[in-house]
Amino acid sequence: MSSPERARGGGAAPTPADERLAAIAAALLAAPFPVDAVGVVAGLPERRADAAVASLVRDGTLLTEDHGRARFADAAAAARLRADVAPTARRRMHARAARELARRGRVAEAAEHALEGDVAGDGELVELLERSGADALRRGAIDRALRVLGAAVLARGDEARPELLRGWATALLAAGRAAEAGDAARAALLHPALDLPGRIDALGLLGRAEYLTGAGDLGATALDRAVELAADHDRVAAVGALLDHATTGWAVAGPARALPYNERAVAMAQDGPEALRSRARVSRDQVAAECGDHAALRAAVARGVRLEPEPVASSRTTTELVSPVADLYPYAHAAQFADLLDESLAALDAALERLVEAGADDAVSMVELFRANHLIRRGRLAEALRGADRARQLAGTPLAVPVARSLRDLVLARRGARQEPVAVPTEGVAWIVPLWHAWAEGIARLEERDPRAADAFARMERRLADAGVREPNHTPWFAQGVEAQLLAGRRDDAGRVTALLAELADGHPGVWPAFALALCRARLAEHDGDLDGAIAGFHEALARLGSVDLPLERAVAQLALGAALRRSGRPVDARAPLSAALATSEAAGAGGLVRLAAGELRLAGGRRRPARDRDAISPAELRVARAAVAGLTNAEIARTLHLSPNTVATHLKHVYAKLGVRGRTQLAAVGLPADADAVASD
Repeated sequence: MSSPERARGGGAAPTPADERLAAIAAALLAAPFPVDAVGVVAGLPERRADAAVASLVRDGTLLTEDHGRARFADAAAAARLRADVAPTARRRMHARAARELARRGRVAEAAEHALEGDVAGDGELVELLERSGADALRRGAIDRALRVLGAAVLARGDEARPELLRGWATALLAAGRAAEAGDAARAALLHPALDLPGRIDALGLLGRAEYLTGAGDLGATALDRAVELAADHDRVAAVGALLDHATTGWAVAGPARALPYNERAVAMAQDGPEALRSRARVSRDQVAAECGDHAALRAAVARGVRLEPEPVASSRTTTELVSPVADLYPYAHAAQFADLLDESLAALDAALERLVEAGADDAVSMVELFRANHLIRRGRLAEALRGADRARQLAGTPLAVPVARSLRDLVLARRGARQEPVAVPTEGVAWIVPLWHAWAEGIARLEERDPRAADAFARMERRLADAGVREPNHTPWFAQGVEAQLLAGRRDDAGRVTALLAELADGHPGVWPAFALALCRARLAEHDGDLDGAIAGFHEALARLGSVDLPLERAVAQLALGAALRRSGRPVDARAPLSAALATSEAAGAGGLVRLAAGELRLAGGRRRPARDRDAISPAELRVARAAVAGLTNAEIARTLHLSPNTVATHLKHVYAKLGVRGRTQLAAVGLPADADAVASD
């Protein structure tokens, strides 16, 4: 007799006790459950179980479904039944459910019951937890892996096998629990049954954990040992250990520390499979680009433009995406350096969605930091602040927490929220922490016209030099630094910074370095009394920036141009750039720039107009919208404007939302602004 027939069949009337046991078993199995598993979980013989289930179906307590499954009609009633069962009886029934579901191949469901059962001393159920946890880790389900593997480790106690401990350490690292991950890796390394591949992996895990908890020397020692062991036995593991070394070295000291490990990884991967060679090259090109290698930057961008961020993100496991060297992140950074801003953000957004879904909190914190840093540049300061706050809330390691705090301070500085400078530790923290703190202080003092801004920017310059950063777009401080040095009367230092930028900008594929160089030279000309040359230089800077979506940079140049025009006796001409600078600054919420632009506009005799709509269409969105109205398909727009199809679709979605239309027909009907300069930037 089939299960549905059993459920519907007649037979002898069940006893109330059998019927209650069957109902409890069904409630514990949860919906929808296999009908013929109820008797096993309840501990009833088959005939008595069939009669009890049939009675529950007849009275409407259970509803049958296809394929021999059933569910409770009243979920609240099922919850009450579960709550009424004595804990010891409930654990026994959960254990029976785990075994029965595992026998049917439903390992994930079985593991959930094992978690609720009494698994201590039950090797079968602990083995089930280990298999389910390892599968969750492979799929990137970090939250689930933590729960299941943690229960298995607890149940095994001192008998935990090295592969279980390594899996547990991997899950802990992905969740940002680095100190616990280090403990698990050490326990694995002490296990007598640990083989060579396992030892290499455990050393890599320990090295990353030590770095993340601030013990950089111990982390380096562990990773060096992993490389040494793997070099002659496992090329893939050796390359992985070198890339871990590069990543953690970058976090502690900057790209100059990381690059030698990247170069070794590329050399070691040379005769390996293409996937390994590509992984090593992607990481090396990103770090080399930060060290000022423009050819590496072009290579990283060229490789990345072949990535469609959403498909690539969906094809990577969460375990891959939690690594800072996953191919999506080097491309996102390189794309930002080359002013491919929409492509950079699309890559980060795609990764973030996957990581949030998986519950990989520490990796979510990392990507939120990447996004917030990106959004600061684009003048989306409120969004950047939310990202920095979320990164700070989710950061789970001593290395990550101060990074998130310092980025938040940088956002606040750009918003004009004045904070007194605080003493920042320089030892035991990531190199970028004192860098960002100095930048935030420099911005705040510069916008207050405090000459001490020059000292803050000088500290920044030293930090960047020590870290080996020679990519001008990595930390775009040069124009601010020159302005601060001139404010302090340090003409020679301002000239030196300008010369350094000229050296670093030579041959750069991006727009910003040429823009910043023109701006710096114009400021020097103005300081030297050449107002006509300065005005021409500020015009040149704006022309070089073009329509790249860097609104705060544009506002700074507009403010400088307007101020120079006013000082040259042309207040009427000054009002247009000053009004534009004010509107853009207000739209971005950049309070310090707002105050400066408003003050200059008053001196020029202009009137302050209401801030433009913060949801106004950006120049980049306007270009895409115009092409769509002209009848081009998304693919044609992408080819014409040198964008990815994903970016075109995203721009159109934003335009539709901002204009309240549902498609191209309505977009054509409402019309678009004729002048991109009249449209506020995001």
